Amino acid sequence: MLIEVIEGTTKPYSVNNQSFIRSGSETRPADDNEMSNLIRARRKEEYSWENSPALEATLEDLDREEISQAIELSNNIGRTTRFKTDDPLTFLTHFQLFRNNQFTNSAIVLFGKEPTYFLPQCRIRIIHLERVNRLVNMPIPCWLKKTCLNRSEEFKTTSGRIAYSK
Repeated sequence: MLIEVIEGTTKPYSVNNQSFIRSGSETRPADDNEMSNLIRARRKEEYSWENSPALEATLEDLDREEISQAIELSNNIGRTTRFKTDDPLTFLTHFQLFRNNQFTNSAIVLFGKEPTYFLPQCRIRIIHLERVNRLVNMPIPCWLKKTCLNRSEEFKTTSGRIAYSK
C-alpha cells in the first residue's frame, strides 16, 4: 500500500506539542531555528493588510528624513544589521516595508508624506490615557512621535486628553 500525503501550506504542524521535520525518509523533531524558519516562511505567504502593496507608491512618496531618523534609531539600538541613512531601500526591505519592488501599506502609514492619498481610511489618533500608567510611560521612538505630530493639523489638550481639531 502506498500513502501519499500532500505537503501543507500552514507549517509547522505539531503532534502532542512537538513539531517535526521530514528530511528524505527521516522524521525528526524540529529545533528552535527550524521552527523559526518555518514560521517566518509561513508568514511570508499569509495575507495581511500591512504587507499588501500600496499601488503606485514610489520612494518619492515617502519622507526620506523620517526614514533616516528610523535608520539612526535602529542603528543605535543595535539589535540588527547597521544600515546606511543614504540607502533607505535596504532598510525598508529588511523590515519588509518594501517587498517585490513595491512599498507596503505599512511603509505608507509609517513614512508616507501623504498617507491618505494611498490609504484614504488612514488617520492618526493620539490619546492620552491617564489611568494606564504603563502605556503613558511607554517609550515611543522620537521619529514616530514626530510623524504623528507632523501629520496632524492641530492638536490641543483638553481634560487630560489630546484631541484632534481642524
